[in-house]
Amino acid sequence: LKTLSSHLVLEGPNNRFHWDREVLKEIGNYGRWILLSTALGYAAIQGDRLVLGRLLSVSFLGVYTVALTLAQLPTEVIRQAASKVLFPSYSELMRTAPDKLYPMLRKTRLLLIAASWAGGFFLMLLGDKIIHLLWDDRYAAAGWMLPVMAIGVLGHALILSYDGILLATGNTHWLSFLLVVQVSIKF
Repeated sequence: LKTLSSHLVLEGPNNRFHWDREVLKEIGNYGRWILLSTALGYAAIQGDRLVLGRLLSVSFLGVYTVALTLAQLPTEVIRQAASKVLFPSYSELMRTAPDKLYPMLRKTRLLLIAASWAGGFFLMLLGDKIIHLLWDDRYAAAGWMLPVMAIGVLGHALILSYDGILLATGNTHWLSFLLVVQVSIKF
């Protein structure tokens, strides 16, 4: 009722639907790659559990999930920083000072990769001890899995460090390509 009244009662120009074909084309081009990236991202993150869930017992899948969750901690921190801090920063620089974008990218990528690799190496070296400290003997098998899975952090950090800049510059097709590479490596 409030919306209808605002269009009928208030004075001034009336709002009407209008399609701007150029904007629609731009959104469609950008959006289709985002849709593909989302599907590939889901496959990259959850695909192994979908496959292993059919092949292995539920108890082993639980042990695997514990190891995988810990192994993904360094990259999840990077993912959150990239999406909540870097992507908005890159977008703002792209609009206001594009000449400063790539020098900032070099610095932030170095920081992201170094932090993620430090976490990955930490888990490779001490992952089995962490598992034995935090979980009982039912999860002992996660002790050997965690260091192995942490190796994947090293490569994954390289791909994640590009997410924000590819989105900010509108190069979503490259993001999809990187996710295809990641899914291919994982499977």
